[in-house]
Amino acid sequence: MKRKFLNYLVIVAITVLATFTSCKKDDDEKKIVDVYVVGRDLNSETWLGTVWKNGVVQNFTDETRFSGANSVYISDNDVYVAGTMSIAKDIPIVATIWTNGVEQNLPVSNGAEATSVYVCDDNVYAAGYEYKGDGGSFAKIWKNGVAQNLTDGIRSAVSYSVFVSCCDVYVAGYEMNEQNKGVAKLWKDGIVQNLTDGTRDAAAFSVYVSGKDVYVAGSESNFQDQYFPYIAKLWKNGIVQNLNASDGEQSAQAFSVFVVLSNSLK
Repeated sequence: MKRKFLNYLVIVAITVLATFTSCKKDDDEKKIVDVYVVGRDLNSETWLGTVWKNGVVQNFTDETRFSGANSVYISDNDVYVAGTMSIAKDIPIVATIWTNGVEQNLPVSNGAEATSVYVCDDNVYAAGYEYKGDGGSFAKIWKNGVAQNLTDGIRSAVSYSVFVSCCDVYVAGYEMNEQNKGVAKLWKDGIVQNLTDGTRDAAAFSVYVSGKDVYVAGSESNFQDQYFPYIAKLWKNGIVQNLNASDGEQSAQAFSVFVVLSNSLK
């Protein structure tokens, strides 16, 4: 009788555990969301800008045109992708935004690339750069397809990341100086802030705003006379933190930053 009772308890325990596990699994399955990844896919002809939704591939262009995807943003079930593409053979590539697969070429005079996309209050922002005739580039931002130069074009510059918070538009990138060193920069509504002093090559690759705090990820060369190795950097409100050892023996670069507020009640 005792054995039967124990066996019964084991059966009940297994049943309860299975039920709990099943419920937990169901809860987890309900939390599963669509996962989007963007990049480019090389076929027999050329690179194709690509979005993978839950692992299923979708190419933006056919094999007759080069394209590449750099950034994705989802808003109200609409999928926005920033990148670049060629519109015809022997024509420079153009910065492009795809909305649910429909392309919009961003207005530029020369070849250009969109590196980041952000959507806020139905406004579509894209960061990127436009090539100059001398091989350099302008740092740019587009709002709903309207272009704004962030730099004057005297020295080469690139913007890599855009973030919008409380109607303020933040852009991270770099601009070369007279010593041919990249200066990591943050633009807020077009007003520039230098994150590095220009004595070493540097760039800012990502910006994220949480409340009143502005975070920027990037890197800076460890030596004045060479570009390698790099030190990964995080700037919070302009105050820098080195993310790897600064002894020059190793190299690291930080390309993206995301901030999550901890829940003290947990």
